[in-house]
Amino acid sequence: MHWTPPRGRACAVRVAWLLNARKAKLDDSVKVKCTRCSSTFRDRAGRLRDGYSRECPNCNVLIFFDSESSDASVRKALTEARRVRNLLSS
Repeated sequence: MHWTPPRGRACAVRVAWLLNARKAKLDDSVKVKCTRCSSTFRDRAGRLRDGYSRECPNCNVLIFFDSESSDASVRKALTEARRVRNLLSS
């Protein structure tokens, strides 16, 4: 006996629910790596902009987010935040 997928309204409702569940999983947070203790934490992409500062939750060092920073992890977090903001706005 061969299995066939259900047809009709029940199948359409299931597909719509799956699509909505996937949209709800879109996360607007970005991984940030601490410059001092190398631990990672997440911060919202809307907050991560040039000139923003955030305290590491692990070691309490203040991280300044500057696009011209010498730290590669800070620049990477800023570019990732910009990418996420662009994806969410479109």
